[in-house]
Amino acid sequence: MTDDDRLSRLEQSVEELRREIAALRAERERPRDALRDALRDAPREPPITRAAAPPPIARYAPRRSAGEWLAGQMEGLGLGTLPHDRADVEAIVGRYGTVALAALLILMGVGAFLTWAIANYTIGPGTRVALGVVLAAALGALGWRVRRGDAHEGRRYGDVLLALALAVVHVDAWGAGPYLGLLSPGPALAIAAIASAGLALLAWHERDQPLFVVGVGGALVAPYVTSAGPGHPYVLPLYGWVVLTSGALALPRERRWAFATRLLGIGAAAYTAAMLAPATAGLALAPPRGEVPVLFALATAAAALVVGGPVAAPWLALAHVTTTAGGVIALALDASSGAPRLPLLAAVGDALGYAALWRAVREARRAAPTDPRTDIRTSTTALLLPLALLLGALVALPDAVSDAGAAVGAAWAALAIVAALLGARTVPNGDDPLLGAHAAVAGFASALVPALLLRDRGVARVAGLAAHGALCAAVFARVRRRVAVLPSLTSLAAAAGGAYLLLWERPAFAYTPFLTSASLAAATVVAGCIALAWLAWRTPVLTLGERGALAALAAMVALLWGREELARAPCRTTSRRSCSSATSRRRGSSRSSPAACAASRRRARPGSRSRCTPR
Repeated sequence: MTDDDRLSRLEQSVEELRREIAALRAERERPRDALRDALRDAPREPPITRAAAPPPIARYAPRRSAGEWLAGQMEGLGLGTLPHDRADVEAIVGRYGTVALAALLILMGVGAFLTWAIANYTIGPGTRVALGVVLAAALGALGWRVRRGDAHEGRRYGDVLLALALAVVHVDAWGAGPYLGLLSPGPALAIAAIASAGLALLAWHERDQPLFVVGVGGALVAPYVTSAGPGHPYVLPLYGWVVLTSGALALPRERRWAFATRLLGIGAAAYTAAMLAPATAGLALAPPRGEVPVLFALATAAAALVVGGPVAAPWLALAHVTTTAGGVIALALDASSGAPRLPLLAAVGDALGYAALWRAVREARRAAPTDPRTDIRTSTTALLLPLALLLGALVALPDAVSDAGAAVGAAWAALAIVAALLGARTVPNGDDPLLGAHAAVAGFASALVPALLLRDRGVARVAGLAAHGALCAAVFARVRRRVAVLPSLTSLAAAAGGAYLLLWERPAFAYTPFLTSASLAAATVVAGCIALAWLAWRTPVLTLGERGALAALAAMVALLWGREELARAPCRTTSRRSCSSATSRRRGSSRSSPAACAASRRRARPGSRSRCTPR
């Protein structure tokens, strides 16, 4: 067989294979084409309306155990960590309950020993104090030794022993000072404060938050422990300022100690409340007079803002400014004739609060570009804290409804505007989370200017409030923050109420509709409402329903104005109808009675011509 024969046979085989493959493909496609043709020729039925799908079921998330929750709380407070595979109740009790039980047993043992010694031996005051010193030294030495071990558990137990040693020092200082009278309150306070400061210094050096909290807390409690009667009124604020400022200075620069920061804020509030309350006469330090509590809170806020670290200082300063607001309101309510210096202190607190907020936003932007939780906290504080200080300043005035109140409102508005401008320079592209809060505070505070300066001129005051509402609406459209619309609504609501009173005070059936001074005031209110609705409609920050509600509100105000204008206005047709009805009641007579015509003339508007004329 030649090569040509082989080649022709191979070509024949390939051709047969090609025909077989084509036949197989045709058989495979034939049912699919038939099904497609049948579906195309079948009559179509109307689509079936399906019910709305139920909401998706949330993914199952197993609940955390009590031990896991406690472990998370302790990790947040810096009290150590727990492995989550052992984070149950048994692990919590075994790790931390034993520490508390050991501390309780030590205290019970000390108490039992002292009770036995006093019952069997004569122990004088000096001996008791000496035993306390020895016990504190022993506990401190043992805690230091245990803490120096390599094990993490030994470090925790050592901290507990050091804290117990500090507690014994405080009790010993109280016994040597006010209880037994061996020392004067001053040296007793110094001993307790030095021991607390030493423990806090150790904690700062070791970067140990729980031990730092124990030391600072002991220093804050020392004046209450060693109290023995009234003393110098300015020692308590000076001592508290030194302790709180030292604590703020010792806070870490790059890491936030949340529990220590809260302790410093609560300590400043407790000291301010102690200076304000009459019960502080039982302290070793007499309560200060005048505005010293507010000055103390302001001084702690300024010191925290200056010497504190970049992470914790803004929030600590804001806590102290909040204490300042509470002190201003308390002193203002207590002063029957007013306290003219409190508004100035409140303004200083407002400025410190804005500085702390500006620093908080700047540090937050450095740490993370956007943090919704931080933005919500700062914006809420920027709205409520200045308004609380403004309220305290107004209450402190001898006459809040005066030109002085308008001046205070203008000052608060100016501070808010300055804060907004500084924030715009710090945060580019208009992304300042505090912009809406600043605009709202400026709007609320500036509304006091027309409301109080024009308090004796009703029409001018209503027009001023309406113009202020329109201006606030323009600011809202500019800043595009939802909270910024509140001042415009408030001003227009107040102006609408004043305009209604002006319209109601007009004598009935003795005015020309839409041509009185009250009508002019109402027209300004309607114009302000229309401006707010128009600007809000062009601002997409509000929902469609909210913008529609503002437009409907403007239309309703305009309709109510027109109704009030025409409700009691004189009408020529009305007087004619009244005269005609009086005439129709006399159908039996061919001429009207002169008395009826005279009564009709009296009911008609003066100057109008009556159709009822006696014949």
